Amino acid sequence: MRGGSKSQFDVNIVLLTEKFDDYKQNYIYTDKNRYNHIQASHLKYNIYERIMLPIDGKLITLTRKKIQEDLWLRV
Repeated sequence: MRGGSKSQFDVNIVLLTEKFDDYKQNYIYTDKNRYNHIQASHLKYNIYERIMLPIDGKLITLTRKKIQEDLWLRV
């Protein structure tokens, strides 16, 4: 952390929006995400359809058990 006018806040998650002329194609993607075992560059969420976009044709599915196991390993 720097002081003065160049101070910054080190956030845990950074979300950005990719905008297109057709708003139905707009999506949110993560630039930084410390709390996920999937690479941040692979996570894309379609705003209009309210779904995660597939990674190279594969749909992302996570079970509650898998999420709990991942969280337990980080503690």
